[in-house]
Amino acid sequence: MLKAMRYIVVCLMLVSTSAFAQEAWRWVDEQGVVHFSDTPRPGAERVELQSAQGFKPPPEVSASAAAQGGAAGTAEGEAFQYDTLEVVSPAEEETLWNIGTELSVSIALTPSLRPAHRIQLLVDGQSVTEEPVRATQFTVGGVYRGTHTAVVAIVDSDGATLQQSEPVTFFVRQSVQQPPRPTPRAGGG
Repeated sequence: MLKAMRYIVVCLMLVSTSAFAQEAWRWVDEQGVVHFSDTPRPGAERVELQSAQGFKPPPEVSASAAAQGGAAGTAEGEAFQYDTLEVVSPAEEETLWNIGTELSVSIALTPSLRPAHRIQLLVDGQSVTEEPVRATQFTVGGVYRGTHTAVVAIVDSDGATLQQSEPVTFFVRQSVQQPPRPTPRAGGG
């Protein structure tokens, strides 16, 4: 019984181990014990085994390539993505009163900006700086009353847009103060 169990276990291991691409030899000795070997011997029958299953780890990224960001900083050409990139002030559909013409804009970005990346803020489709910068706070002049949009983008050293936020629509209103009305005088005149 023990010999039969051992035989079944070894056969199952050979059948289920499709992980070896080599040949093995099987024979039964005078006592009925089944043996397996990687070398042939007289009276042994050949057993075909498949190759071992392997694992290839992803390529390593050097520290200098990772510091540069963008496609060079990730395996297999995938572009780096920031978890958070959004205009937080002004908020979506916020109404701003009496700002003159100067708009304050704040953006949220996580993780921190990578060394080779820059931020470009667009208000009403126009960049607010000549070149992308490494700032998360902006003061934008020339924003008059009306409906406006703000979008922030991350660009690489070549100026290519890597990631862009959802647009935020906001409203600027100005209250016009009228001079006080003269109080009518009672009586004659």
